[in-house]
Parts: sequence; structure tokens; C-alpha cells
Amino acid sequence: MWNDKKFFEIAETLKGSLKHPLNEQLRDALDISGMDRGERLLYLFIRWYSKDFMRGLWEGTDEEFEKEYTDIYVKLNRPSKNPDNTNYDSAVDTLLHIKRVNSLHLQACAELMKRAQHHDDSKLKNPEKPFFDSETPKLAGLTYDTPEYEESRRILKPALDHHYAHNSHHPEHYKEGINDFDLFDLLEMFFDWKASSERHHDGNILQSIEKNADRFGISPQLIRILNNTAKKVDKF
Repeated sequence: MWNDKKFFEIAETLKGSLKHPLNEQLRDALDISGMDRGERLLYLFIRWYSKDFMRGLWEGTDEEFEKEYTDIYVKLNRPSKNPDNTNYDSAVDTLLHIKRVNSLHLQACAELMKRAQHHDDSKLKNPEKPFFDSETPKLAGLTYDTPEYEESRRILKPALDHHYAHNSHHPEHYKEGINDFDLFDLLEMFFDWKASSERHHDGNILQSIEKNADRFGISPQLIRILNNTAKKVDKF
């Protein structure tokens, strides 16, 4: 149950404007496709566009869409029966792959932008704000992971408990800590550590990583990745 009218309207708009090898394929598909027979055009769309985009052209249920989309996707990605075909041109498949990676990058950027816009919003209102009003000035003059620093954290505990519960970039948010993170949690945590280290008179992101490695049980491989990233971020 594809929305044929919308489907063909989009294709007609694109025809002649695409500057890649699919241009000719799209024109040919439109020439041989009718409103009731757009299989080749449908295949081109599924290869070129994201799954979310294709869902917008489907008028049935999610379950029906998943089955239809999966059946076509599997068919399109089935290995060629003639892998030695000398007429094969890899440019189209490579461009399709590049386009898909582009799309995933942009979606990831959107998630990071959302996190950037809303990072630590909960600190700006009750019940967290009164505690941070009181303790933040003290923390700036304290050295991370010292008894004095931990005493300030003890006073902040009610606010921190609420903060950790509502912000997934903290290991304390999850039952299994960093093991339950996704990459977006990890990036936000790293940038949080970097910015926090800059608020202390003797702060250092590499030292923060080293101390937090034991505190949160971070693996040697991830420690190395964080250290490599810290050196690159210092250039920002």
C-alpha cells in the first residue's frame, strides 16, 4: 500500500536534477513505470532513501510496512548470481553506500544537537538548582577526587541523585553504568568531563579520565580511545 501519487510526484521532481549515476536509472524507471506498476522505481527509492523516508510513503500499518520493506530490502541486497559479471560498475553501489552513511551521520548529528541544547537542563530548576547555587562556587577551588571534593559531593547528594536519574550521560543513570551506555551517552559524558575539568583551577581531562577509569570500571581499550579523543579535542 504505497502512496503511488506521492511516490511518483517525488520521482518526477527529482528526474533530471540528480547529479550521479542514478540519474539515468531514475529517468528510465519513470519511463517504463505507470501509476499501477512502479516496481523498478520503488526499488530505486528503497536503495537510495532511508527507511524512515520510505515509511512516509506507506499507508498501511507498521507491521505491514516492516514486512514489505524487509522483503524488498533482502531481495535488493541478495548476492549476485554472476559475481564475475564484467559489466558491473561499482560506482552506483558505492554512491548508495555513501548516501546511506551520510544519512546516518546527519541523524547522529541531530541527536547530538538535541543533547547539546538540553545538556544539564535539570540543574536550572528545583530540586537541583538550590544545591548547586550553594556548592558550585566551592567546587571550583577544590581538586577533583580529594576528601574536600567528596564532602561537597556528599552535600550535593540529593541534587545529584535527581540529576543522575534524569540525565543518561552519567554512568550512575544505569544499573550497569557505562556498560549500558550508547555512543551518544559516551560522547556527552566525555564532553561533560572536558568542560568540568576546565572549571577547576588545576583541572585536566587526562587526569579525570585516569581517575574515573577506576571509579567506573572503564576498560583499557575505552580509556585509550578517550585519551586519544582528549588530545584531539584540545585543538578545538
